[in-house]
Amino acid sequence: MSTSKIIVKLDPEFTCYDDMEPGSAYGVIKFNDFYEHFYMSSSFWSIEDYQRQWQLAIDRLNSGQTTCFIVNFQPLTPWIDMWIAYHVGDKLYIQNRYLIGDFYHEILGENFFTPENSFDFIPKRETITEEGNKVSEWVIQLTN
Repeated sequence: MSTSKIIVKLDPEFTCYDDMEPGSAYGVIKFNDFYEHFYMSSSFWSIEDYQRQWQLAIDRLNSGQTTCFIVNFQPLTPWIDMWIAYHVGDKLYIQNRYLIGDFYHEILGENFFTPENSFDFIPKRETITEEGNKVSEWVIQLTN
């Protein structure tokens, strides 16, 4: 399987006029032609922690596993912003998920969250919201 269709990296060219906390950064995540910029807080994880987690996520993807790319982790808020790549058959279903507030505590409990164990907290794939709406997701057809 090729991961060339998924790219996660720092994006020094992206400009934002908001004040950033020192040591934080902006990044970009791309799935085929879709891309989105994101802000990474360095209040708890360093930029190197994010990059290590992304490499572990790519390794999981290459071995055919469901994975996630953490793009913002702020445990005191509590807040985790992640892009999940659900590996189902010959497709990846990509969803942007937030673990916040009570949902954060429900998923993590008292566990410590690290780049290495971040995959243990991937919520199951849902395709319909509690309100009955379709969950937004992007589909990538895998080629072997």
